[in-house]
Order: sequence, then structure tokens, then C-alpha cells
Amino acid sequence: MQLYLDEGYAYVAMDTPGMGRSEGVWDPVSRTEGEAIHDMIEHEAGLDWSTGKIGMIGMSHYCWSQWNAARTQPAHLTCLGAYDGGNTVGGWTAKQIHSAILTTFQLSAKAYGLNQLRYDAHKLKGHGLLERDGRRYAYRLTAKGVQVALLFLFFHKRLCGPLV
Repeated sequence: MQLYLDEGYAYVAMDTPGMGRSEGVWDPVSRTEGEAIHDMIEHEAGLDWSTGKIGMIGMSHYCWSQWNAARTQPAHLTCLGAYDGGNTVGGWTAKQIHSAILTTFQLSAKAYGLNQLRYDAHKLKGHGLLERDGRRYAYRLTAKGVQVALLFLFFHKRLCGPLV
């Protein structure tokens, strides 16, 4: 995280329900967890020091938590750095990725169809950014793909300013 702090980003860690100091029962990737993260995003966006642009980054469960929060469509969530979520749960199918993209960016299936996603995934695989997760039709970012995602975050900061 020091890399992001040095670039001017703020870092906020959240205990989801049932984890750490948080009350409740831990129920990963549940509606309750997604809504709790949604509420935290909107709370942080309203603080005096915040620009109102909230981004999330992380791998494994933190990756899945980002997609879970995104499906609740928080108004101030502007970027996800979700990577390596497939190692623990087995990757994402094209339909799951498509659904998450439509929800996150509030697109219609007509505006960004499943076939377009499959074409884009094929191109990403060709550039070594995405790989199949075993024999299933599921995908995850490669190490190179993670590096490109991080470069995107820095590029976004230079063009649009910090996410938080």
C-alpha cells in the first residue's frame, strides 16, 4: 500500500460484517456484505478529505468483495483493481464477468454484449494478460495482467486525479 500512499492516495481498511472488530456473521460475497461495503464507500466519499472518487484494490477475497460491492452500484465507486480472485474460488466464467461489468458500469447487454466480452477476452489472452483457469471456461488475470491493471490506476490518476 505504501506505493499508493506515496502517489497521493488515501487507504481505508474495512472489517466486513463478522470480521475483525465488526459485528455480525461473516458471510462472504453475500448481499449483506455487499451492502455494508456500499455503505462504507458512500461514507468515505462524504468525508472532508475525500474527493468523492473511491477505488478498491485487492486479491482473493478482497477481489470478490469488490465485485460484490460493485453490484450494489455505489455512486462514488469509480475504479476496481480486482485481481487474482480466481485462485481461491476457481475463476470467473464469461457470463459472471459480463454480469459484473454490466452492473459496475451500468451498461445494457445491448451496449456491451456477451459476444463482445468473449472477443475482448480472446484479445486479452492473446496479449498474455488473461489466462484460462484450468480446464474450465473461467478466467483470471496473469501477473502481466495485474501489472497492466496497476498501470491503468496510475494512468487514471494522471488524467482524472486520485480516486479518493
